Formats: sequence, structure tokens, C-alpha cells
Amino acid sequence: MATEYLLYNTVTHKTITLCDYDDGDCIAALQEEGFYMLSPETYGDKYAYPAIYKSPGIVWDQSKANTTNGEWTMMSREIGARDIETLDSGKTESDGEDGVADTAENPVAVIYNNGRRNNSGMGLYYLRGTHEIGLAPHGVANNETPSKFIPLWMSKGKDIRKDLPDFPRPGGAREGNTTGIVKYRGDHHVIFKNEEGQFKRISFEVSDGNGIASKKGEVITGNKWIYKVEKKTSVDINDDGVFGNPADQSGGLSEGEYNNASFSTNMGNKKLLRKLQSGGMVIYLRHATTEVDYADQADPDMSLDDCSTQRKLNDQGKAEAAAIGAGFEANDIVIGKVITSQYCRAKDTATIAFGKVDKVDKKLNFLPFEDYTDKQLDKYHDRVAPMLSNGVENGNKIIVGHDDPFEGTTNIYPDPQGTAYVIDPQGDSYEIIAQLQPNDWAFGADI
Repeated sequence: MATEYLLYNTVTHKTITLCDYDDGDCIAALQEEGFYMLSPETYGDKYAYPAIYKSPGIVWDQSKANTTNGEWTMMSREIGARDIETLDSGKTESDGEDGVADTAENPVAVIYNNGRRNNSGMGLYYLRGTHEIGLAPHGVANNETPSKFIPLWMSKGKDIRKDLPDFPRPGGAREGNTTGIVKYRGDHHVIFKNEEGQFKRISFEVSDGNGIASKKGEVITGNKWIYKVEKKTSVDINDDGVFGNPADQSGGLSEGEYNNASFSTNMGNKKLLRKLQSGGMVIYLRHATTEVDYADQADPDMSLDDCSTQRKLNDQGKAEAAAIGAGFEANDIVIGKVITSQYCRAKDTATIAFGKVDKVDKKLNFLPFEDYTDKQLDKYHDRVAPMLSNGVENGNKIIVGHDDPFEGTTNIYPDPQGTAYVIDPQGDSYEIIAQLQPNDWAFGADI
């Protein structure tokens, strides 16, 4: 394998391959186009080589500071004997059936939106190996290769010179910011704000591993649409700190509390029950009611090995757990793997409701703080989001945990104690489809 370096124009999609320093003909051809290779023999350790210069005073090299200037971004990729020889046709002899290069190394070069704490579970990225823009699991960092990638195209031609979507990002050639990726009514919608502060969206229908844009292309997106989608998906699309219509906001509620209070189950009880009876769902259950509600994780005397130092279920909480279990039994809701945190109240809730605990996972524990920074909320997200994205082979996966880890992951604060959310896991993402209280599990049965 060898490393190839190139400049990529994010607007025209033109690619300029950098020369080897001993290739005089190539260097001369670059100079005709106004690009000059900067040699380490001349400039020493001033640049991270290979480096290239264009008048007036613009330099690209391998350092983070000089990777992107204007429309052009410096990139690199690993190539082999049968790797890509030309980008003119969009497909070469080393491509797969869909024209995407078969390469194990296909790292992220541009992050438009990393998708963290977003209910879609997906971010928006540009890959330097195959020159594609698309959706990948949340939180992929620069120079990492995503585990899954869905290319987005503006037409079925899938031509990397003509059909790549153009999304703005801070500091990009097109000013603005991609503010959200939302799955709504079957399509994936990418929301962005342009340099005039106007919100637009491009909607993609995803099938067979690719997303094709609707014929409408970019659509001006008004507050009415944005607020409606925010309310249904609990995603702060326009980054205004408001979830749902401000006119519906209840005074004094945090974002997570408002999202919990305004959440509405998106299907009827009969359909939801059939899903639960079929299995394959993830159920996140906040433990049942305790004697006193306080942040015992911040108590220096609290010990995970000593239940007497922790909050314990009271009689109401034990009754709630029993009601949940009775609802499961009366309605033949299949119980798969039961996972809890290390706290006694979570394990006790699971034992009373489901008769077992299959796994105790410390990733469901609290961080030892009462108030959380964004960085700590991201840590909750990175711990818990994969648990919500993946089910189990048989039955429903049941997670018995706490409020803050769920809020840090979904921006929904599950309240009161005993609240459960039903989640449809989708591998690298998930969809929250229902909210249930302890007595709701009866689904009308006499228990």
C-alpha cells in the first residue's frame, strides 16, 4: 500500500493529485494551474509535507491548521495496485457493484454534523477514500473509517463530480452549518442553515444502502415544519435550545423534562403490543419509586457493594415493579436479556418485575456528579447509545437504569420513576417509539 495525497474542491468536486517531489513533469503541470509544491529541502520543518502553495499566500499541508482553505481540502488515502486510477467515470476496475471503491481504509475527512445526542443516531460526513458524503454512526472522528456508511446522492447517477450534495459547515467553502439529521415519515432529512441564517433541508429516501434526494432538492424550511419535527423527534434541529413550539413550552422545565412531558407514542396500543409480543425491541426502564429521591451517586459514603448506603425501593416502587411484571405476563410480552446497573434499586426492580437479572453493567451507572457538563453528557451518550441501537436475538432486551444516563443519551428525562421508553433498535441507530408508565403495561388486561 502507498499513500496518495490530493486536493479536493468541495464545490466543484475537482480533484488535484499531488506530485512526488522527484516528478518534474507533474510539478510543472501543477504550476500551470497555479499550484506550487513546497519542498522540505527549501522550507525545512516549516510545513507538514507534502505541502502545496497557491497565490496569494494560501498553503495546504498535513497539519490540522492548513488542511482546509476556502473551497479546497487537503486529503490522503491508501492505494494499492488495483486501486482507483481515475475518477472521471465514477467507477473503476477496483470498484464494487455500486461504484463504491472496495477499500478497507475510507476515513472521514470532513464532519458536517457528528450526530451526538441526536435521536437519529447518525452523523453527516465526507469520506476521503471514495469521495462520498453520507450518513454514518454518531461520533465518528476525523481520520476514522466508519463501521457503516450510507452515501447520499442528488440523483440516481451517483456521479461524484455531479451528484454529491452540498451541505454548509463552519469554515467551509459554503458558509453556514448543518444543524440536524432527522428520520421523519420514512425519509432522512438533513437540515442546514445558510450564511443568511435561513433554514433549508434536503430529503433523502434511503434504500439498498444509498440515499437518493427528492426531486425538490433544497427546500426552504420554515419554523412550523422544524418545530413539528422537533416535537415528534425531540431533536433541537435549529440549535435554538427549544424542543417543540415555544408557545407550548411549560415554564421552568428543562429541555429533557419538556421532551419527556411532550412525548407522544407514535402508534396505537394494539400495534405497540404486537411489536412487544414479537420481540426485537429495547425497553429502557427507569427503576421504580424509591424512598427518597436524591443524588446518592454524589454521596462520598455511598457504596455499590452496600445497599444500605443507597436509595432503596419503597412500597410504592415494589408495587410498580410487580405491576410491570404482571403486565408482561398477562400480555405474553417476551422477555429476552435483562440488564441493570450496579445499583440495588435497579437490580431489585428487575428481580421483582422479571424474576431475573442476566447482566449487571457498570456502563449504566451514574457518573459521580449531581450536575453534568456537556462532556460528561457525551460520555453517557457514548456508553448507552450502543445499548439502545442493538437488540437481542430472542425476545425484548430490557435495560433497567436511571434518569441521567438516558437523558444524556436521548435528551429525554424519564420521569417519574418507573417510566419506560420502548425503542426500535436499528444497528447503528435507534428510534424511540413509545413511553409507558407502570400501569400501562396491562394494556387493558385485568391484572
